[in-house]
Amino acid sequence: MTFISAALFLYIGFVAGLEGISNSALYNGSVTAFTWGARFVGVGLVVIGALSAARIAAVAYLDVLVSFVAAAGCLAVGLIWLLYGDMQGLLVLLFGALNGSALSAAWTRAQWLRRTG
Repeated sequence: MTFISAALFLYIGFVAGLEGISNSALYNGSVTAFTWGARFVGVGLVVIGALSAARIAAVAYLDVLVSFVAAAGCLAVGLIWLLYGDMQGLLVLLFGALNGSALSAAWTRAQWLRRTG
């Protein structure tokens, strides 16, 4: 699932070509932030997937960071888009919720790693 999520974020970040075309600097900035955030998260997920496949336990800490950026970014952008009448914000909010779930799982793994060394 990590690589599927990475593919989705990489598509949004590098292929989708999202562009803010409103008169609002906040809305347009959120589109730019979403695109750059998707790039960061997509690359991060590829690294996490590779390190996980190599059985490197400390990847759990990187997973917490990337999951947090993904969840917080999607939730913030989704809200902004909805405030400006862009109903695609609902889909972005769903991405935020899914990444919030991933954050919870990553946090649990990181806490387990910290306790067990």
